[in-house]
Amino acid sequence: MVGREVVEAMNGHEVVGLDHAALDVSDRDSVLGAIGSVQPDAIVHCAAMTAVDACETEPDRAFLVNALGVRFVMEAARRSGAYLLTLSTDYVFDGTQSEPYHEWDTPNPASVYGQSKLGGEFDARPSRPTSRRCSAASSSSAFPAHGTSPIRVP
Repeated sequence: MVGREVVEAMNGHEVVGLDHAALDVSDRDSVLGAIGSVQPDAIVHCAAMTAVDACETEPDRAFLVNALGVRFVMEAARRSGAYLLTLSTDYVFDGTQSEPYHEWDTPNPASVYGQSKLGGEFDARPSRPTSRRCSAASSSSAFPAHGTSPIRVP
């Protein structure tokens, strides 16, 4: 859903968009092979297990996709020299703060989904020696033109 929006927003640029059917980010060898064959300058990593309730019942899968998936994409980006932007979520916070969160607040996820996304953020921190050319961006919601959305904007 978000990945499709990113690909469409990059109209006019050379873009390779891979959906889940084309690339399972939980398969390290597939990730390394796909990114290695393209040798991109930049990667916007949108893949995630976002079904919060399913993450609670399938925590191993949630961590494989949301944490290790970022690690695998980061490794492939490092090997190819690509800059990586990975997308995260406000679920890395517990929601108890009365004012809006910012990136300097201490994460405290209250769900498996938030914990697994925080694991991915940890691997994507530029302070880590393996991820100097990387950023993580978080949002509390997405309003895509395609797929499901609480708000439809014409």
